[in-house]
Parts: sequence; structure tokens; C-alpha cells
Amino acid sequence: MRRPHLYLLAGLAVTLILFNVPYGGYVLYPFKLFATWLHETGHGMMALVVGEDFQRMVIRADTSGTAYHTVSGGVMARALITSAGYMGTSFFGAILLLAGAASERRSRLALGAVAVAMIAVDVLFVRNLFGLFAVGAIGAILAVVAARAPASLASALLNLVAAQSCVNALLDIRSLFAIGTATITGPGRSDAAALQDLLLVPYWIWAGLWMLLSAAILAGSLWIVWKREARIARSVQARKSTPFLRA
Repeated sequence: MRRPHLYLLAGLAVTLILFNVPYGGYVLYPFKLFATWLHETGHGMMALVVGEDFQRMVIRADTSGTAYHTVSGGVMARALITSAGYMGTSFFGAILLLAGAASERRSRLALGAVAVAMIAVDVLFVRNLFGLFAVGAIGAILAVVAARAPASLASALLNLVAAQSCVNALLDIRSLFAIGTATITGPGRSDAAALQDLLLVPYWIWAGLWMLLSAAILAGSLWIVWKREARIARSVQARKSTPFLRA
């Protein structure tokens, strides 16, 4: 098995272990902030796609966040923006998984692209002091690792970030069933509750749909990774078994 795939397995294993051991949350804190950034960026980018104005973003120390945008569009446009938080986190986490499992070189490039995106969003849209510092610091660390660290370390970090993003999306969606229409971190309305208000379909149906889609995205990504690994293994084996012909 090639090293990128070992890093992917290690990233998934570390993620699942830390989510289930005492004080594991402290280790995962920066990754949770990264997932929050992905979530709110998903809302904001979808707002731009449907023609709204992405005004600003707030990332808080309790790992909650809010993306502020105009709401002049129709019901479906608002529904797409609301769904883009959880779905965006799952989708981009899967993209990072695929990039991280491809090669160490691509992992470095992908990690650098994520760092550039974080710093750009931080400068353009984040408007609270903690968010500015946290998003900027995480982006800067990723940039340094992408530019200066060994390729193996960049690949391992990208796989860990990707695994965290995918698992965080699933766990956050799962928590919607327990908290009802409130937000995960406190008072207010959850994204599922906002969709319930817009489309008159119970919040738990939206939470269940998001969970199924997120699980399918993660499973599909892992299937692609393992199919690619099997194809490479067959190619290597075929080269080894081809007899060397002398003239």
C-alpha cells in the first residue's frame, strides 16, 4: 500500500479515536474551527452563486459561526444557501481526501490551495477579532507546512484535515436530531430548522437527508481511493510479472 493511502487510514483512525477519548476534543479544537470555517464559507459561496451578496462571516471561540448575506432571492435560492453549510463541508472534505490519497506532491499543492483560500476569506469576509486571528493562524500554519515541510508531513496533515472535515460534518448533522430546531452551540435556529421554515418539511427530514448524502459522499470518496489503489497495485504487479526479453 502506498504511503498516501496509509496517511488516509491513519487520519481516519486518529479522528475516530480522538472523538471518543477524554480530552480528545482539545486536540481536535483547531480542526473543529477549520470545519466551522468550511461550513460558513459554504453558505457564503452559495450565496454568491445564486446572486446574493456575501457580506461577512463570524467564527467564534465556541466553534460556532455565522455567515451573513442578503436574502433578496426566492425560496429555492435561500434553501440552497441553507443546505450549503453541511453539504459544502462534506463535499470539500471529500475533495481533500481524494487529493491527499493521490500523491504526496498533490497533497502539498492541495494544502497550499486550502491555505490561500483560508487567508483570502479571512481578509475579505471574517469580521470578528477571534475569527480573524483563528482563521489567519490556521491558514498560515497550513501555508508553512505546504511550502516548507517534507512532502510526507504535508500529505499526512492534509489527510488528517480531510478526515476531520468529513467526520465533523457527519457528527454535526447527527447532533441536529438531539437538539431539535436549536443550534448546536446555543440559542438560535439551526440550518435544518431554517429549511423547515422555508419549505414546510420537518427539520429531522432535512437532517436525515443531509446525513445520508454526507455518508454517501464519504463512502464514494473512499471507494474511488481504494479502486485507484487496486488499479495501481495491478499495474505494478503486471510490470513485475512481465518477462524481460533479450534480443
